[in-house]
Amino acid sequence: MMTRARAYVVFWVVVAVLLAADLVVYLVLLRPPGVAARPETEALASLEQQVAQIAQEVQRLRRIEQELPATRKQLDDFLARRFLSQDAGYSRVVDELERAATDSGVRPGRADFRTHSVREQPELVREEITTTVEGGYVNLLRFLEHLERSPNFYLLERLGLVSSAASGSLKLDLTIHTYFRQART
Repeated sequence: MMTRARAYVVFWVVVAVLLAADLVVYLVLLRPPGVAARPETEALASLEQQVAQIAQEVQRLRRIEQELPATRKQLDDFLARRFLSQDAGYSRVVDELERAATDSGVRPGRADFRTHSVREQPELVREEITTTVEGGYVNLLRFLEHLERSPNFYLLERLGLVSSAASGSLKLDLTIHTYFRQART
């Protein structure tokens, strides 16, 4: 038979085992909020931060969308102001090249045009102009300066200089790019 003291010890051992089992069930199965849920809390905080960033980006894009008509009008005005129309552009460029040659004292050569589409800006076409001018060094510099100060937009793509010993002048081979507004069809 069990003594009273021994029964008392067995009772407390059983109670301790039951308490340990309850604690394990509580922590593993029921897991109250805040207990061993740190990874979920951190994930939730990260998701909340991402949602806030995306909300800011959506607001920024909505502002851009609202400003788009005004921006488009500014672009159209800029294109009309800075780029010749394709219909009138060729003759105006040839006139300007001839005027620049006359004003700077060089002899112009023939101007050849090649048209290229502009994928990023379909309302524009890029014109590649190849020509030559002949004259003295200072005159050639004046010619280039005239093009640089032109209200029209010119990009100097290639420049080649050849000396002519017989005439004592220099011949400048040029490849210039300019842009025209696409002719409306």
